[in-house]
Amino acid sequence: MKKTHKIGSITLAAIGLIHIMFGILFAKQFNSEILWFQSFGLFLILVGFMNLILISNNLKRPFLLAIQIFNWICVFTLALVVATDPMGVGIIALLVQLSNSLISWKKIRFEIDCCSRYRLQKNS
Repeated sequence: MKKTHKIGSITLAAIGLIHIMFGILFAKQFNSEILWFQSFGLFLILVGFMNLILISNNLKRPFLLAIQIFNWICVFTLALVVATDPMGVGIIALLVQLSNSLISWKKIRFEIDCCSRYRLQKNS
């Protein structure tokens, strides 16, 4: 499951990078639409890197919850993008991010449950 999460995170960051590159290459002029397009690519890269950090480190509870909130915001945003303009890359990104969110939820839930069980046993 760790390998799937890592591949999904790298894929999401790569889709964000491609998003930015296409925005630069095909922009006839810089306007607010291009900037929104670029910022969404940066958001995808950020979420991909946050998931990679989640895989590699043991983080404290607030950071785990923040990453999980970012994951679900990304799923919601990608669902809105796919609902307004159904395209292949958007559907792939939505499925990848949905799997990342579910895998990270399982990891975060295990880490939180593990710590709470340890505290209960330690106090007994």
